[in-house]
Amino acid sequence: MAKANAFSPIFISAVKVLARLAAKRAVQQQLRDQGVRVTTYPHEYLSNHPELYVAALERAKRMTADGVFGERHSMASTVQISGS
Repeated sequence: MAKANAFSPIFISAVKVLARLAAKRAVQQQLRDQGVRVTTYPHEYLSNHPELYVAALERAKRMTADGVFGERHSMASTVQISGS
């Protein structure tokens, strides 16, 4: 199996999605703890908790190592992770 490029576009997208999911879950749990019915979550939570990107990056690396993204994504060009 070819080694996946940790900065391929699909990898970057996965990191962003995983970080957003972590932010959503954290806010939903906070709201549930307050007795609020959860239907939406504040998008600003993620920008206030950049550590979620770090956790998402590690999770995406594990997913890449497990071949979740497939071989075709390993040849993508290198890009920078942006804050959005």
